[in-house]
Amino acid sequence: VKWLEEREGPWFCYVPFTAVHTPIKAPQSWIDRYSDRVYDTDPSRDRSFKVYAAYASHMDAAIGRFMETLARTCQLENTIVVFTSDNGAIPADPLHDTDQYSGRHIEMPRLGSNLPLRGQKSQLYEGGIRTPSLINWPFVLEPRKLTHPIQMVDWMPTFTNLIGYTPDHDPRWDGIDIWPLLSGETPRIDRTMFWNFRGNGFAMRDGDWKLILDEREEPAKTELFNIGTDPYETRERASDHPDIVDRLTDMIR
Repeated sequence: VKWLEEREGPWFCYVPFTAVHTPIKAPQSWIDRYSDRVYDTDPSRDRSFKVYAAYASHMDAAIGRFMETLARTCQLENTIVVFTSDNGAIPADPLHDTDQYSGRHIEMPRLGSNLPLRGQKSQLYEGGIRTPSLINWPFVLEPRKLTHPIQMVDWMPTFTNLIGYTPDHDPRWDGIDIWPLLSGETPRIDRTMFWNFRGNGFAMRDGDWKLILDEREEPAKTELFNIGTDPYETRERASDHPDIVDRLTDMIR
């Protein structure tokens, strides 16, 4: 907040909150806000979810302080604010990463949910890779919901184009300028998207078709879904469309 109050001229600020990543910890005063609610009949799961909710609320309040500061310093109408995440939630934390963080940790048997999407963090199903994003720019962007997919890597080329920056060489960015989508100038941009998660396999989306390829098995395991008609990935279609599987696999390789 102090940094925002001292700004003069153009600026950029990146704020990577630890919340709501593990380890799940929140101030007791924020946990107490949920003391009179019951989310689960199991006491351990109930407290776990309350702490998770408090963790999210604590972060939300911090973002609120940023927004209030922008308004108070008359910067809000000239500032683009983006809130996004890099992966879906995990439903529980069985202390798999305790050794990475100092202090005492307890098992958290109930955390986030990606429903109705399938999967979770570290998986290539939609629940692992699709997250909501918010963008705010008063009097420039009209309030609306955009369902066309975009990627995290799109923000860099979008912001640089907005400020009129032209690189002196090809930066080979993976993203594209999505301002036409955000402004409503166009309803969609046809493109191909790729994902690769720490040796767990590859995924790609071309139009409405999405292929998940896991080459850790022999032969390689492939799953094909039509996200347009089946956004929750309930019907695997690889055997019905071997030609599409071959085409998308070639694009990944």
